Amino acid sequence: MNARAYSDLNPLRCHGTALPPNLLLTAKLIFLCLLLRGDLFRLPEPFLPLLPILDHLPRPDLMAYAFRAIAIAAGVALLTNRSVRAATFTLGAVLFVALLANRGAYRNGMFFCVCMLVLIGLYGPPRGLLWVRLQFPILFAGAALNKLLEADWRSGRYFEHWMHEIIESPIYSAAAALFPAGKLSLFMCWTTIVLQLAFAIGVMLPRLRPVVLCAVLGFYVSSVVLAGTTFGIFFSVLVVSLLVFVDWPEPGSSGSSFHRLMFNPATYFVMVVLINVPAWYLNLR
Repeated sequence: MNARAYSDLNPLRCHGTALPPNLLLTAKLIFLCLLLRGDLFRLPEPFLPLLPILDHLPRPDLMAYAFRAIAIAAGVALLTNRSVRAATFTLGAVLFVALLANRGAYRNGMFFCVCMLVLIGLYGPPRGLLWVRLQFPILFAGAALNKLLEADWRSGRYFEHWMHEIIESPIYSAAAALFPAGKLSLFMCWTTIVLQLAFAIGVMLPRLRPVVLCAVLGFYVSSVVLAGTTFGIFFSVLVVSLLVFVDWPEPGSSGSSFHRLMFNPATYFVMVVLINVPAWYLNLR
């Protein structure tokens, strides 16, 4: 195998395929998140499916192994730049069927993975990138609306119960003691709703986008620190998926050392490892 063939198989190569570099890198990093967290190895066998037709799948135990094998094979093809669109779509589709086949396995974070992978796999110019980016205003607006319709969120009771009874966060308990009873929780609930609505609008406005993306990242990092959980795979996938808003330079483009570091795929591979391996070790599920 010559040097060109080895280069084509390099997981860090993101140019010269059927996908734009930022979308290809995003898809690879999502697969890496799934791999490092072990989610692909835990795809469950069909049980109480969300679609009745899936009740008729033969040998549920073998179906679980089939889901895992196909997902891992598609991910390996994606990493090695083989038919990247088909591999990305296949990975997303298998995860989708696995979620539909087991009611108890459904997680919002995993469904977000499915949406990102399927839409990246379906990418096609000129509007393919727009459809992928639209997942973010839908995500943020949906999250804000869901909270806005809940009386416990509007009153602050949800945050109060979650922080004190479920999470038992010492950081939050110390901060809450500085305010009248329930006032900090009320403030946090409404701040969350307003910020998510602002994110839904801001990510689609090019002039505001850099500031909004930094705010999104800061908001979710602080949420992870405060809650002591990565919300399943959601946090990892959200962080790497923000790359769909980054315009990737052509290979060999000049720039500062910081510029080269920020546009080096290896930087993001290392970041994914640093996020997911400690989370797995500390059981921050």
